[in-house]
Amino acid sequence: MVKGLSIGGAGLAKAAGFAGLAAMAAVAVNFGWRSLADPIEPPPASAVTKAASITSDALAPPAETPRYQPDMVNARPLFSSSRRPPASFVARAPMPEPVASPVFEPPPSYLIGGVVVSSGLSKALLRRQLREAGRWFALGEATDEGWVVASINPEMVTLARGARQVTLPLHARAHRQSATMTR
Repeated sequence: MVKGLSIGGAGLAKAAGFAGLAAMAAVAVNFGWRSLADPIEPPPASAVTKAASITSDALAPPAETPRYQPDMVNARPLFSSSRRPPASFVARAPMPEPVASPVFEPPPSYLIGGVVVSSGLSKALLRRQLREAGRWFALGEATDEGWVVASINPEMVTLARGARQVTLPLHARAHRQSATMTR
C-alpha cells in the first residue's frame, strides 16, 4: 500500500467499471473501422434488370382519383380480412313486446280495532298502527287507498279493490294471523 493513498471497495469497483467501458469502446472502434475498410459490392444483375423492366405507367398515378363517397366504406369494409362487403343481410323479425307481468302489490296494512255488527248497522274500525285512533268504515265505504269494505263479520273484515280481496282477522295478534289475500 502506498502511503497516503488508500483504495477502498467502492474505489476499486469504479476503476473496474472504467476499464470495462474502455474495452467496449475499443471493440466498437475496431468493428467500425473494419466495416468501413471493406469494399461495397454492387447489387446482382438480376435486380438491375428487374428494376429496368418496370415501365413508367406502373409508377404514374391513376388518371382520376375517386372522390370519397359514403358508400365506399360499405363497399370495402376496413376491418374485414378480404375487404369485401358481406354477401347479404337477412332482416330479422321484430322482437315481440314483452308482456307486462302483474305488479305485485302488498296487501293494505290495516289493523282492525273493533267491529260493530247489528241488524241495521255494520261498521269496522280500521287503523294503520296499534295505538292509532283509526277511522270507522261502513259496508261499501272506501279507504283513502281505494280499498272498499266488502264484508264485515264478527271475526273478520274483507276489503276489495278491483278483482283483489283481502281478509283481515279481528284478533290477528291473539291468533298470530295476518291478512290473507285472494285474487
